[in-house]
Amino acid sequence: PDGTIRLYGTTQIGKNIGIVVGESRDGITFDVRGTAFEVAGENALDSITYQFGDQWHILTLANDNIENMFYGTSSDGLKFTYKERVNFRADNRPYAPSNGFAVSNGYRMYAFTIPDIRSFISTDGKTWKIEDGVRLAFDPKNPLESEFVKDAAVVKLANGSYFMVYATKLK
Repeated sequence: PDGTIRLYGTTQIGKNIGIVVGESRDGITFDVRGTAFEVAGENALDSITYQFGDQWHILTLANDNIENMFYGTSSDGLKFTYKERVNFRADNRPYAPSNGFAVSNGYRMYAFTIPDIRSFISTDGKTWKIEDGVRLAFDPKNPLESEFVKDAAVVKLANGSYFMVYATKLK
């Protein structure tokens, strides 16, 4: 609300990998505020941080594995407490969450596994249910995609439509 921009990054914290948080007023220069999330004796990396109601939530890869994500909460978005492992599954396959946003009935999270991107919905910020349909599937006929689609970022535009950017390996 005050215009501060937060950036969460993966870095070495002691012997393990964890998440630090930085803040900025201009979006260019960030001051590191400290360790935002770590799990003792484990590597927590590639975070997704979101606010749902008055609670902040964080998801990270657990030791570079999408089978079970580390999940934590925070009251201020600066220091998170590890709660448990969670997962995103559809059709007996694990999905890695990459981006989400609030919707009228909860929070929508986009997640990927090779070869597609799906969406999940939550009404509490912690428990996720797969939504029907594939949001984007790898298309071997697409002249720009050679192996996969992943890491989707989606925004809702002013006209009500959605815009997705994603990573792929170029042909």
